Formats: sequence, C-alpha cells, structure tokens
Amino acid sequence: MKILKWAGIALGSVLALIAVAVGVISATFDPNKYKDQITALVKERQQRTLGIPGNLKLALFPKVGIEVGEVTLSEFKSDKPFVKLAGAKVFLEVMPLLSRQVVVDKVQIDGLNATIVRGADGKFNFDDLLSAQAATGAGKSGTPPSAGSPIKLDIDSVRLRDATISYRDVRQGRQINITQLNASTGRIADKTPTTVEVTAKVESNKPKASLNVAFKTGMTLDLSGKAFAFSGISASVNGPLAGDTGDVKLQAAKLNLAQGLVDVERLTLSVSGKRAGEPFELALNAPKFRASSEKAEGEAITGSLKMQGKQSMDAKFNLSNVSGSAKALSIGRITMDYNAKSGDSTVVGTLATALAANLEAQVFELKQIDVNVQVDNPAIPAKTVTLPIKGTARADLNRGTASADFDLKFDQSTITAKLGASKLALNSAAMALSFDVAIDKLNADRYRTPSGTSGGTATTAEQAIDLGALKALNASGNLRIGEFQVNNIKAANLRMTLRAAGEQVQVAPMTAALYGGTMNASATVDANAQTYTIKNTLSNVQINPLMKDAINKDLLEGRGNVVLDVSTKGALPSALKRALNGSVSVRLQDGAIKGINIAERIRNAKQILAMRQGAEGANKSEKTDFSEMSLSATIANGVATSDDLSLASPLLRAKGAGKVDIGASTIDYTVRPKLVATAKGQESKTYEQLGGIEMPVQIYGALDAPQFKPDYAAAAMSLAKSEIGGKLLDKAGAGGGAAGVLGGLLGKPAASASAPAGDKPKPKDLLKGLFK
Repeated sequence: MKILKWAGIALGSVLALIAVAVGVISATFDPNKYKDQITALVKERQQRTLGIPGNLKLALFPKVGIEVGEVTLSEFKSDKPFVKLAGAKVFLEVMPLLSRQVVVDKVQIDGLNATIVRGADGKFNFDDLLSAQAATGAGKSGTPPSAGSPIKLDIDSVRLRDATISYRDVRQGRQINITQLNASTGRIADKTPTTVEVTAKVESNKPKASLNVAFKTGMTLDLSGKAFAFSGISASVNGPLAGDTGDVKLQAAKLNLAQGLVDVERLTLSVSGKRAGEPFELALNAPKFRASSEKAEGEAITGSLKMQGKQSMDAKFNLSNVSGSAKALSIGRITMDYNAKSGDSTVVGTLATALAANLEAQVFELKQIDVNVQVDNPAIPAKTVTLPIKGTARADLNRGTASADFDLKFDQSTITAKLGASKLALNSAAMALSFDVAIDKLNADRYRTPSGTSGGTATTAEQAIDLGALKALNASGNLRIGEFQVNNIKAANLRMTLRAAGEQVQVAPMTAALYGGTMNASATVDANAQTYTIKNTLSNVQINPLMKDAINKDLLEGRGNVVLDVSTKGALPSALKRALNGSVSVRLQDGAIKGINIAERIRNAKQILAMRQGAEGANKSEKTDFSEMSLSATIANGVATSDDLSLASPLLRAKGAGKVDIGASTIDYTVRPKLVATAKGQESKTYEQLGGIEMPVQIYGALDAPQFKPDYAAAAMSLAKSEIGGKLLDKAGAGGGAAGVLGGLLGKPAASASAPAGDKPKPKDLLKGLFK
C-alpha cells in the first residue's frame, strides 16, 4: 500500500512539474520572435514572399495549438498574391503526444483567398511548391526517408469559412470564380462515420454561368484500404448556364469508391429548367451498379427527357445487360425511343446499340448502331422522309480522337459517311472534325419548303444571316454526289473539298458536270468579317436550260463559257447585293436573245416610217439569233457596268453598253445592232437594201420583266443617210420636194423652197417604192 501511496505522490509531483513547466513556457516563449526567420526561410527556399502581419498565439495546455491572424503568400518570384488568409487555428490533443501519436483536434480557416493560374505553357502557378515538396521530402540519395512515428488521423472538425478561389486558364481564356465557399465536417477519423457539408457560388465565362452549389453527404474513410464510403448523398446546382436556367439535383443512397471498385445504389439525377426560354426535364435512375476489378453487374439504368415549347421532345432511354469488370465494361443493350416536334415537322425515331468500354485504356466503342428516323412535314414536297442508319463509332479519350462509319438510306439517297474528330481533351484547342461523304443522288429540293407558298400579300421581314456556328468550326473533308439538285439547278459528279478554321470556311475545289459542260468553282466565307468570295468558271455550258432552272428566265440561248469572280460583305441578303464587287464575262456561240427579233424590226419598213417610239414588252415568240456573243462587266457596289457587248450573226452585227443594278434588280442597257447584206433567199433583196442600217434598242426596267424600246427615229435617220437615201435623192431631183424631205432627214437645207408646202411628199410615200 505504501508503494501505491509513494507512486501516487511521485506521479502527482511529475504532473505538477509538467504543469509548472508548461506555464513557464507559455509565459516566456514568444513565437512572434521567429516570424522573420520563417519568412526568410520561405524566401530562400521557395522564392516566395510570406507575410505574417498579425500576431502568432501559442497554446500548450489543455491543447497544443497555434492561432494566426492574416497571412499572405506571393506568387513564385513575384509580389503578386497567391494565397491570403484572414485567420487560421490548429489545435492538437496533448495526451496522444505522450504515446507518439498526433491527433488534430480542430482546424479552422477564415477568409481563404487563392488565385490559381494555368499559363499558356500549361503549367500551374503552384508547380514549384510541388517540386520543392518532393525534393525536401526525399533523403540525400533521393529516396523517401524512413518511416517515423505513426500519425493518427483524428480531427474533431474542420471549418472553412467565406473562402474565395479564382481559377484562370490563359490558354483557353477561361475564368472560374468560386466565392462564398463554406465547408464543415464532423469528426474525421479512420473508419469513423462523419458528415461533410459544402456550399459555394460558382461563376464562369466559358460557358457563361452563375451557379449556386450545395453538397451534403455522410462519409467514412478507410485509410488502410484507401477507400471512401458515402451515404445519403444530396447535391444541388441551380442558376443560369450559357443563357439557360436549370436546377440539378443528385441523390444516392450509397456510393463506395476504392481502388478498382465502384459501388452505387439508388442513384437518381434530375435536371429541370428552361432552354431558350422553354422548359425541359431530364431524369436518370440507376437502382444498383457495381464494378470491381473482377466483375461488373447492375440493374437496368433508365431515363427520360422532356422538352416543351416551339421545339418539343419526349424521349426515353434504357441501358441493360451490364457485364465485364471495372477495367473492361460492357453494356449489352442501349435503346432510345423519341418523338420530337418543331413547327410543322414531326420526328419519330428509335436507336439501338451496345457499348464496349475499356476504362483502363479509356477506349469506348458503340457497336451495331441501328437508328430509324421518320420525318413528317406537309410543307416539303416529299411530305414524309425516312432515314435508316447503320454503323459503328469509337472514341479513344487518351488520344483525344473519335471516329464513326455510317451507311444510311435517306429517302431516295444512299449515303456512305466516314466521320472523325480529334483534340477531344478538355485542355486542348478547339475540336477538329473530318469527314468523307459519298452520296449516289440527292434532290435537296424535296426537303425544303418552297418559297412563296404562304399565299398572303404581307411581306416577310428580311432575316439576318447568322454565321455564329462557323466561328468555332474546325473541320475538313470531302463530299461526292453522283446526281445533285438544289434550287432546281441540276449537276452530276459533284466533288468538293471543305476546310474550316480560324473563323473562315473555304470550299475549293468544287467541280461538277452540268448542262452539257463543266463547272470549276471555289468559295470562301469569313464568319468574323461577314465577307464572301466566289469564283466560278462554267465551260461549254448550255446557257438556256441553266437560266431556266436557276432563275426561271427564258432570256438567252447558246453554248459557251461564263467566268465569275465576285466578293461581297453584309449580314442581310439585300446588303450582300448592294456590296457586290468583282467581274463577270460571258462568251457564247450559236445562240439567241429571246424576246425581240431585232433584224425583223429593222426590216419592217412600215414600222420605221411610222416613227413608232413606244416601249414594247418581250415577245416570247421572237428572238435575235447570233453566231457569236461576248461581253464583260465590272461590278462595283452592286452595279454591273458593261461597254463591250459584241454580237454577230449572218444578218446583223451589234455592240452594246449599259448597267445592271443588282441591288435594285433593274437594267438599263442599250444594244446597237446593224444589219449586214448577206442574207440569201426569198427576202434577200429586202435585207440587201437595208444593209448598214442601225436601230438602237434600249432594254430597261425590272430584271424579271424587262422592257424593250427600239429607237425607230434613229433607224430612220440611219436609213436616210444610207445608200437607200442617196437613191431617193437621185429620184426626187436636186430641187424637188423629196430633196427637202431628205434634206431634213439628213440635216441639210433643201436646194429650192419654191414648191408649195401642200405638195411636199411624205417620207413614207417616198420610201414605199423602194420596197416594191
């Protein structure tokens, strides 16, 4: 008993001495004396500036801990702030220290403000801290030091209050700000259930978002097994995202994560909100799924998507027959049924496929893709279009690539397509697309609503051309079509190569056979500047059927070449016409100008003598034949100017000049034809007598309904000055009345004015005899 008594006295004395020592140390030890040494050490080893303007407070009993006020840490070799704390507290339990164990009692951090930057070179602004930690944590030989005293993780609680984390990616131009970040936990210890709660506000510029985030879960850590077990998971995200608003809720009864293991039960995901101002709902339900390194299994995963408004959709999907392992997962059947409507169009379809995923290699394959789509629209000529698709798809996320092969029957067309994508990684540049598509025949007019079918008289407001989708497009590929029709223009063996990058889209070359000839063209669109450049050469083309199909005009006949080189700029179709600049040239053979027979008008002496001056509409039954015709025009600000029209035929020669206002769709052009005396046959005498006579014809008015105005007065003047006029002078005599009339026609005074005015012959009477 005395031994126990003396032992108690000894223990009490030791504890008293310890208490006295702790009190003396607490009263005499000042940690603030070491602030300068600490900041100097950080500057020397980390090349960063550590600032501790506040006081350090040390506690030794009943808990060992330290409390610090404001703390700042700069960027590497810079004075720019990297991390700033308004205050922090860390306390350790004393008694476990006696058994060489570290038990953290409480951690509290207030006002954390951190700035994380990823530079253009892909490096983070904290990489130096990680490399320094690795270097100082190794022994002299570069190997980790030997294990020391065991550290027991046992934290009573963690509190993070009003933290702000800013992330900036220089390469991608992305900025993410996490503000009002608050986090709290219960006790964190090995194999001890606890709770975790996090709330924050997240703002981003790419995509533009302002979201409220809340997360709550139960958690158990297994440090030896390196496993995490979560229970009662509840997470929510709400707010505007990329112009839309939504509310995301995720719940799960259980989620276990360990090396080579994923185990989830009763997971549900619901997303609701508005997209483009119209409501939508997405739901996902996974009753049970488990994947280990040896085996994967689970119940069917089901889901649905509903959209309402101008564009509505009702879709249901199902994933079943799960097998494999955590390294190689297989979903034997994936199906989706959907019914969508947009305007007057209704789309009903089904999809069926299977997924094979190598999770370790990050390779995913969709095998035996089978899609059936039916599109109904009463406005399109085809009314109903069916689209069966069969193919395969593959994605390699480690390499950032994806590819797909499809064979499909689109209405009357059979299509083979090979598609590809690269740069799929999140930290890469814009995704690059590639394609190679072959189509046997395609009539695009079957699938577009004909213009002018509304039947109303009200004019529709001009719609701006939106090139936004082209700005981020990075694509290249080839398209081949055996038989093609668009806007009623027909072509064969169409070949085109497309390249899109840097907000520009270029189609070059683009070749085809059309209307008995060939086409070789190129086009460039600059989506940023809203500019268009087109170059097109038509060789040996029949111009009449081309014009009939393209613009529904029967104005010109002939075979020949057309060269077009134009550019324009604008957001509206009308602006594009007014801004058109460039040149065009036409050279045709063995053709005709339809709507007027110029040679016949000159030959018709009665019309000439009647001095008829009125305008005349085009007469479809008349035409002016030619063996050769050529002209060129320069286009400036939507107005085409030409002064070199040359037309030749066995009966006449013609020159011409004038303008076409493309923006206003009007024409003002004058053709100056002159008959030649080379005709043979029944009327050859008439044409020979009229050889050299010129009759200007003005073509003016709207392009879709031009007016023809022959200048008969000018033709009569030309006739009077010709060889026929000379013969008439000889017949009339030097001083007769006919001479006075001809003198008037020729602009010369008569030799004698003695004849009575009433006896002067009329020009018509004088010229009639020449055509008997």
